[in-house]
Amino acid sequence: MRRRVVWFLALAVLPAAGCDDSTGVPEFHYRDVTTPENVVLNLEDAYRRRDTDEYAKLLAPEFRFVFQPQDVFDLGKEFLNRDQDIAGTTALFTTAQVAHIQLFFVSGSPVAAADTTLPADAVRIRANQVQLQVDETSGISWVVTDVQDFYLRPGRPANGESAADWYLLEWRDLPTAFPPRIQPSGPITWGKLKMLYKTSPG
Repeated sequence: MRRRVVWFLALAVLPAAGCDDSTGVPEFHYRDVTTPENVVLNLEDAYRRRDTDEYAKLLAPEFRFVFQPQDVFDLGKEFLNRDQDIAGTTALFTTAQVAHIQLFFVSGSPVAAADTTLPADAVRIRANQVQLQVDETSGISWVVTDVQDFYLRPGRPANGESAADWYLLEWRDLPTAFPPRIQPSGPITWGKLKMLYKTSPG
């Protein structure tokens, strides 16, 4: 009899660990950004949760988002700096026009960036099989499937950053060789989605 009582007590205690006391649902925690892979996974989760604050923490001060060539032509700029990117992403996450954001991609292992325009210790993670879907309250759904390259660097103690942490240095939106997906309002890229709901200049 004593053995059964102890077993039931253990069951009562285990679910409470790491759960929200009010709902019983496990609490969500972002990963420590001590690896490049964790930074990219946190970016994915920040999009799903529409979490601007956590997204911004992933970006290095010198971060930039590089547009596809067609977007450069259409938008009249080659990239967004950190502040511009955060402004566009915040607009995407907070606009009342967007009902839901879904994001899934398969990311590879980090490899040396091998790019003379980037620091020697930078690495690249490529995201394939990308599926970003932004559902508007109007019924329109925007879908992005283009490959994305994420370039990351370790923290710089001289900048007040931990050398154990990693930061997103550059994000390149790459055009694919496949025809654009047919959508009600035409094709769209990740870069244009960052600009679609932004109303302020810059």
